[in-house]
Amino acid sequence: MDVTKQSFSQHLPRLLNDLAESTFVALDLEFSGIVARQSGPSPGSDLWGEKQTLQERYEEVKYAAETYQVLQIGLTFAREDTETGQSDRVQLTKLWGLKDDGRIKAVFLMKNGFRMEAPFVEGLPYLSRLEEKQAMAKLAESEHSITKIMDVNPKDMDPESQAFLTQVRRLIDAWINETGDKEDYLNIPEPCPLENGNTESPLGSWRFSLNSYQKRLVHQLVRVEYPSLVSIGRQTFVQIIPYDKQREESIRVDKSRALRERVIQKTGFRWVVEGMVGGGLSAMDPRVFLSCISNPAPVNTSTSALLSYSDDLQLKLKSRQPVLVGHNLFTDLINFYKCFIGDLPDRIEDFKNAIHALFPLVIDTKYMATHNCSSMTPSSSLTEINDKLEQRRTPRIRSDQAGCGVVGRRNYFQPFRASDY
Repeated sequence: MDVTKQSFSQHLPRLLNDLAESTFVALDLEFSGIVARQSGPSPGSDLWGEKQTLQERYEEVKYAAETYQVLQIGLTFAREDTETGQSDRVQLTKLWGLKDDGRIKAVFLMKNGFRMEAPFVEGLPYLSRLEEKQAMAKLAESEHSITKIMDVNPKDMDPESQAFLTQVRRLIDAWINETGDKEDYLNIPEPCPLENGNTESPLGSWRFSLNSYQKRLVHQLVRVEYPSLVSIGRQTFVQIIPYDKQREESIRVDKSRALRERVIQKTGFRWVVEGMVGGGLSAMDPRVFLSCISNPAPVNTSTSALLSYSDDLQLKLKSRQPVLVGHNLFTDLINFYKCFIGDLPDRIEDFKNAIHALFPLVIDTKYMATHNCSSMTPSSSLTEINDKLEQRRTPRIRSDQAGCGVVGRRNYFQPFRASDY
């Protein structure tokens, strides 16, 4: 089953429900590039070459994760049935991401059935935790951006700029001192000629529109000399209005709410990631789960019912983190963390602590297949490992196409990375 940005919201509730009931989750990633291993002994090694330390290997994979992009993610959610000894609800979920840096192995990808246009046509957006924090920090910074702009020293201004400020100051003072009925705002420049129809002014035709530098001077003048006023930048002019604390706070709250809504809309596939690591889903719109409580039986679908369902699911996800299984999981976890969580730490010890905080128990099938083996290292290929395991009679693993036992449901996610806020 293909899951695109058009259908993701439809399938998200089922994915989270299946995840909440999973005994284990298998993870597999594909990348747009990997670090090329140098042939022959590494510098400083003996004739046969020295074995990498874990820190060295981590630095190598970390470099690749910071250079290339996670192109595809495979997720398998498996639930154990203790009564029948079977597993069900197995899903292979594929996620696409694309970083157009010219290093994607296009020929290899197309030979393996990849549609290169899919990330752009059907791409599923997502934001990492770090990007979400950066978005909110950007809002907080923008609220103080004007005060952070270095003022232009009047001594450094040219005569034309000084004359411009004198003209603006005169207009503001005249507006403040005006008696009787008057507009509750002042536009700089005014829509009508400033000097009895004379188009001449300290800066020529500035009365028609202001450039960025002139707007900056107006903002600076109002901020420094008129604390009871507020300046608002427009496309071609600056509007000056009286300061209103309640209004300014309302504007700040509206901006914060609008940004939060955009962040929620762009979170995309990371909702599944948060479900995997027991993270918070409280920001998710409870109406996402409407289909989960309305289809099986005539249940009250009021807001309280949706909130209750959402809260129960979150509690289940947090209290029952499944085992994470993968093949060569070390590489996958490093890339997974960089893609969806944030920047990678420099030390392997710090990464281990960070990843185990997300996934308390991980199982690497490649490590299990090759650990404590003789010098003739066995093949770690999944195909060969599977061929050997198929010869064992127990435990019996089978795929039941009728819908019970192990059910394979393929969901293809092709996300296009969204970093705009």
